[in-house]
Amino acid sequence: TDDKLMAEYHMDEGGTSQTITDTSGNGNTLYRGNDGTTENDDPTWVSSDGGQWDGRSDIQFSSGDSLGFDGSDDGATAASSSTLRLTHNVTAEFWIKLNMNSNDIPSVQNIFTHWTTGWLSAGGFGMDISSVRMHLGIMKSSTIYHCRYNNPNLIKDNWYHIAFVHEYPDTLRIYVNGTKINESTIASGAIQDVDFGLEFGRFATQPYLNGTLDEFRLYNKTMSDD
Repeated sequence: TDDKLMAEYHMDEGGTSQTITDTSGNGNTLYRGNDGTTENDDPTWVSSDGGQWDGRSDIQFSSGDSLGFDGSDDGATAASSSTLRLTHNVTAEFWIKLNMNSNDIPSVQNIFTHWTTGWLSAGGFGMDISSVRMHLGIMKSSTIYHCRYNNPNLIKDNWYHIAFVHEYPDTLRIYVNGTKINESTIASGAIQDVDFGLEFGRFATQPYLNGTLDEFRLYNKTMSDD
C-alpha cells in the first residue's frame, strides 16, 4: 500500500450502487450525486472496454464499469477529510472519455475540484476543460494560478489518461497519455488549505461534464515524468 495515496476510485461498482469505494484505505467514500440517495443528478454506470495510451498495451486499464456524466446535472461528491486537504506536493490522475470532441464543447465543463463554492476567495485546486484549453487551477495566498493545455483536441469516444502535478513549492505540470504537455512556474509556497472534499463532473454554477471518468487517484507526493 502506498501511504502517499490519499484517494483511489476504480469506479467499478456498477449496478445500483450509490457509493464508490475509496480503495486507498482512507475512507474517502465517493457518492453518486450528493449523499448516496438516489436522485436525478446521479451519474450513470457505464460499461467500459478499458483504455490505453495511444494504443500501448503495456499502459492501460482493464474493462469494468465507469461513471458517465450527462452534461446536464450529474455530479459525484466525497466529503471533506484531513487526507484530502493537500497543501504541498500533489498528483492527481484519471482517465476521461468525452461525449463530444473537445473542440465542440460549448462552455467550460468541470472535471473535478477540491474547491469550496467560493473558490475565488478560498483555496484548493481543480481541473476543467473547454474548446480552447484544459485548465488546472490552484490557489495560493488568495491568488489563483494556472497551467493550461491549449487547444487540446480530444476526440470523442476515446479514452485519455490525464495527470496533474503540483511540485512544492512552485511548479505545475499537466500530462496527457504520459507526455508532459505544459509546465508553469508559479508563486512559491503552499496551496491554500480548504475544508472541502472532492467533486466530480460539476462545480457550483459551472457547466457540467459531458463524458465518462474512470480510475481516479490522488496522491500527496510528486510523481515523476516516468
